[in-house]
Amino acid sequence: MGVCAGLLKDHTGGLLIVEMDNLEEAEEAAMNDPAVLDEKLSTSMGTIRRFVYGK
Repeated sequence: MGVCAGLLKDHTGGLLIVEMDNLEEAEEAAMNDPAVLDEKLSTSMGTIRRFVYGK
């Protein structure tokens, strides 16, 4: 599920933040993206802590 997405300020790429149950699920989804499969885009990922401001 996409939470946030956008282009990098210098337009060299983009960022998509998703919430998944685990890193393996996210890796599988990324590696099966049509643009990644066609080698038009590449992917890298990691985990972050969730922070909700004002709650």
